[in-house]
Amino acid sequence: MKKTKSTSNKQTTSTSVQKNTTATSWWIVGLVVVVVSFFLYAPTLNYGFSAVDDGVYVQQNALITSITKAIWTTPIAQNYHPLTMLSLTLDYNFGELNAATYHRTNLLLHLVNTILLLLVVLKLGASIRVAGFSALLFAIHPMHVESVAWISERKDVLYTAFYLASILTYLHYLQSKKWNWFLVTVGLALCSLLAKPQAVSFPLALLLIDWWQKRAFTSKLWLEKIPFFALALGMGIATIYAQQNALHDPLSNDTVWLRPFFISYTLILYFVKLLVPLQQALFYPYPLEQIPFYMYLAPLAIAAILYFTYRFRSQREWVFGLGFFLICVSPTLPFKPFGTSILAERYTYLAAVGLFLPILIWLEKRFENEALKFYGITGTFSLIMFVTAYLQIGLWSDNRTLLKKSDENQPSVFVKNILANWYGSLGNVDSARIYSNAAIAQKPDLAYSYFTRAHFCGSNLNLAKLDADKAIALDPQYALAYLLKGLIYAQSGKDDSAFIALRKGLAIKPIADGYLLIGELYEKNKQIDSARYYFKKAVAVEPNNTVANEKLANLAAIK
Repeated sequence: MKKTKSTSNKQTTSTSVQKNTTATSWWIVGLVVVVVSFFLYAPTLNYGFSAVDDGVYVQQNALITSITKAIWTTPIAQNYHPLTMLSLTLDYNFGELNAATYHRTNLLLHLVNTILLLLVVLKLGASIRVAGFSALLFAIHPMHVESVAWISERKDVLYTAFYLASILTYLHYLQSKKWNWFLVTVGLALCSLLAKPQAVSFPLALLLIDWWQKRAFTSKLWLEKIPFFALALGMGIATIYAQQNALHDPLSNDTVWLRPFFISYTLILYFVKLLVPLQQALFYPYPLEQIPFYMYLAPLAIAAILYFTYRFRSQREWVFGLGFFLICVSPTLPFKPFGTSILAERYTYLAAVGLFLPILIWLEKRFENEALKFYGITGTFSLIMFVTAYLQIGLWSDNRTLLKKSDENQPSVFVKNILANWYGSLGNVDSARIYSNAAIAQKPDLAYSYFTRAHFCGSNLNLAKLDADKAIALDPQYALAYLLKGLIYAQSGKDDSAFIALRKGLAIKPIADGYLLIGELYEKNKQIDSARYYFKKAVAVEPNNTVANEKLANLAAIK
């Protein structure tokens, strides 16, 4: 009896020592991971703006120049994420168009996320070394580079900060049973949703955590989740509304049967690239022209993973980890495609935690008495990820290098068009046309490529009009192509034809620049009342449109 008591005391003492060790060492581990991550991403502080979307989100975005209610009502790039826009507005007020200000905030949020993840994994009951390597792999993984180095992806690092913070407060609520922690969790979850709609997965993540904590699935548990599901539903509706003109399904009625294969293929690609991050790119086009045979095997691979998870369900970390991965990445899978890329590396920013956590726990158990082997395997993999990420970060220093490398790894008409626009912005029209022609050669039936090339015809307005007409022929609902055609007519002095083309475009979609151009035509023809009317229409669509507001101010004195 004494021996049992002595053993119990030893176990209690051991547990107490372990808790104290964790309490006193987590911040040391966190500091090391933060320093490594800062060193890795420090070069980004000297980088400029990206040619991909940074113009839309920052450089030409009048919305961020002041804090107004329009931030909360205006989608940007067919996305509704007002809290992200607010954060960019704060950056603008500190540094205006100094790119370093925005990069600094992205990096700071990434470092915060690293510490939050460390604390969450510890709170879930993992050891300090599992938590440490989870945070390290999160901090340095090459697939996460675009979320940190790309200013436009502020939404990734911001929504993840609130997401992880809300998980942490939820775990505090479960332990303390205090409702103030629950209310804080609801508030943080709302902030995460307002930063990026991908956070709609949060209610399911909470249910998974309940399962991990072995809570009974009572009516109380389900009632707790009502606020979170309600918020997710509201954000889902807002997102569908914002993206209604941007949904692009690459599958025709004849090929819609391929969708399950695309979904499975995308999942497998995420798994593979997280473990072996090679051939990275900004865009991963749908392989429609030449579907690889292994895509048809993807559902079998998914079935094998699910069977593996079921087979080893007694090892709860596998169910939890893979469940978390699927929950976080599922809103981005091509059930109903948005855009033209089958996957995006940034979508793994938070989801990757679910893949590496069970692997680390398994390695720790496998080498329970062989610590050197555990550190050798995890350390070697971490070093490989660090070097790969460092090389990937280097690509972001220069738009030309980044875009050309992306197109080399994953040939994409959209990257070619971005290169064309970038060269055009530098005044290099010849190179712009080369890349526009390459995009058209790769995919001749894409209206956007002809729309892009029309901008680089120089003084040959007839050639520009032919490209605008081709874009409209391929996509009769292409509002911007009609506006471009109207601009070409206006530059040719054919005002009547310009009015017709512009009104056709605006009938499809209200666009501030279209109203602005009509207003300028009326202003040129001394029809001041009509000009004022259309400038007001431009401001109604885009309240912070600088040119339209200046035009109205100039016309204010004219009666």
